[in-house]
Amino acid sequence: MKTLLVPVDFSGPSDNAALFAADLANDRQYDDIVLAANLYVPIFEQIIPSPDLLQITAADIQQKKATIRQQLEDLQTAVLKRLTHHTTTVRLVITDLPLVRAILEQVCNENPALVLVGSNSIDATDSSIIGLQIIELAKVIPVPVIIVPPKSSYLPVTTALVAGNFTSLVCIDPLKLLGKIIHGPHPRLLLLDAAASRSSQTAFDPSSAANAALTELLKGFDYQLDHLEDKDILQGVLKFADDNPVQLIIALPGRHSFLYHLTHQNIQHGIWLNARKPVLILK
Repeated sequence: MKTLLVPVDFSGPSDNAALFAADLANDRQYDDIVLAANLYVPIFEQIIPSPDLLQITAADIQQKKATIRQQLEDLQTAVLKRLTHHTTTVRLVITDLPLVRAILEQVCNENPALVLVGSNSIDATDSSIIGLQIIELAKVIPVPVIIVPPKSSYLPVTTALVAGNFTSLVCIDPLKLLGKIIHGPHPRLLLLDAAASRSSQTAFDPSSAANAALTELLKGFDYQLDHLEDKDILQGVLKFADDNPVQLIIALPGRHSFLYHLTHQNIQHGIWLNARKPVLILK
């Protein structure tokens, strides 16, 4: 069974990620969508009154849980209306763990093929709590993650951008994950060699072992290789995506990713600026 897991907090970006998941399930025939919300109340808030002498009771928690349940059911209805495959199920989960732990627990329980996380934008008036922790989530979730910008709607992926250092066999090897993640017709791949600096020693050699490895790993894919000249890697990748008919940006896992050597602030700023292109982070 192919499952999509969508953490939700009922903000605009979160709801958009859930609808994005429905359209993805329609196009790539996923079997199951899990909408997961969390209601975490620290124990000290239950035993120590606030400065206003207010204290959260068990009844308050049950009322909040009932409200979340109703919001989940409303979102479930919206997702079901979006689905065209009537065999696709939409299940609801409410946990009482902190956000990151709650999502990791659901990844363990549901074994999803993908986790979809809605991101905030720099001018967002409807900020998502989940979006504020998106970098931490993208790092710790052990399965591939799609970051869904708040202005992004799903488009069938006919062309995807993959950024990385393709002069290295070590960095090329993670591309084998693409065949496991991309079900159905393979999109055309634009490989963007995003080395931070280039020299004659690092320039891509068409007759090299790296090129032979690319040819072998990407059997069944139509692809072309381009070189990033911009010293600002993140801005260069986003500009390349805007200048080409790309529906998805793919980031390689861990230290092979074009995101790996960037600071927390740079990644967050880049996510904010990336208003329309979803990013798939391989694991």
